[in-house]
Amino acid sequence: ALWADLRKATVVHFADTHDHVRGHALELEAVKQLAGDQGDFAVGLEMFPKSLQPILDKWNAGELSEWEFMEGVNWYKSCGFPYRLFRPIFLFCRENKIPLVALNAPPDINRKVGRGGLKSLTDEERALLPAEIVLTDVEHRRHFEETMPYHPGMRIDTFYEAFCVWDETMADRGAAWLKAHGGRLLFIAGSGHVRHRRGIPGQPAEDDHRQDTEEDSAAEVAVTINELRITIDD
Repeated sequence: ALWADLRKATVVHFADTHDHVRGHALELEAVKQLAGDQGDFAVGLEMFPKSLQPILDKWNAGELSEWEFMEGVNWYKSCGFPYRLFRPIFLFCRENKIPLVALNAPPDINRKVGRGGLKSLTDEERALLPAEIVLTDVEHRRHFEETMPYHPGMRIDTFYEAFCVWDETMADRGAAWLKAHGGRLLFIAGSGHVRHRRGIPGQPAEDDHRQDTEEDSAAEVAVTINELRITIDD
């Protein structure tokens, strides 16, 4: 029942645990199950800033070897986790002509916001981000602070602003992709950006997309590894 419901959704968010081997196998299963044969499906990826979209396009077009792809996206800097965990998804998407969408903000801007907040950006840098970045969602902030032990040494207020930049940029990028191409989109992003329907699913760009493009039968769904494990193993 879960897969049938997810196939009706315009947007599906997969809460990714970056180093979870079984989780990546389930992500691949999600891609296979959702892709179908309609040719209207794409996969959005948190680890790539939108400036790398041309590299993803060349990869999908078969113009790059795997080594050239890894070099082109500067894999171990842009992601940092073993390539083998994500490799089956990249290969399946290329073989089946499923677009890969680079979702994130420029990493140097993310780092700058993490150190000094949004106020530290120049006008030119700020213009590269969505116009609206919400910092006042109390529940989102609470869920964010629950992850802070995994990020020791960071300044919590400015790191939260950087986290919101990630969320809103990814939501904005996904909404723009759907507006331009239509169809359906699977977001693969860290669990902190997806769980509790906060983060990407709760951002204004996502709300605007739902108002502008969703039909009554469409939906937006956030799923976790546990939900998918139950569905597949049973």
